[in-house]
Amino acid sequence: MTTPRALALRYLRAGRSRVHLDPTTKTRINRAFHKVGLDGNMRFVEPQRGYSAAVEVLQQFDVELAEIANSFVFTQPQGRLRLDLAFTNTEDSFSPIPIVNASLTVTFYRRDEDNYEVVAYVA
Repeated sequence: MTTPRALALRYLRAGRSRVHLDPTTKTRINRAFHKVGLDGNMRFVEPQRGYSAAVEVLQQFDVELAEIANSFVFTQPQGRLRLDLAFTNTEDSFSPIPIVNASLTVTFYRRDEDNYEVVAYVA
């Protein structure tokens, strides 16, 4: 079975600078989010911890963020982030391969003191 990253590298070698995330991998990532409680069923002491958990899940699939999140949003009692994604490029770590059909969305809101609900998904 060809991994998503291997497929992305094949596209890159063929001269394409952007790739698509296949539906199967999207589903697997969203299931992994569910397993770590990013479906709203787990509480986090601060929203950054939920965001970090989402990034860790993405790394398991050789996917990384294609942009930097603005940390100001985490100072609010509720917020939403939408971030572009990229495949990790093992041949050149400074040049991730942009994914054109998927992004990470993270929403959170404060339920009470030190208790945040965080939801993450790839769409």
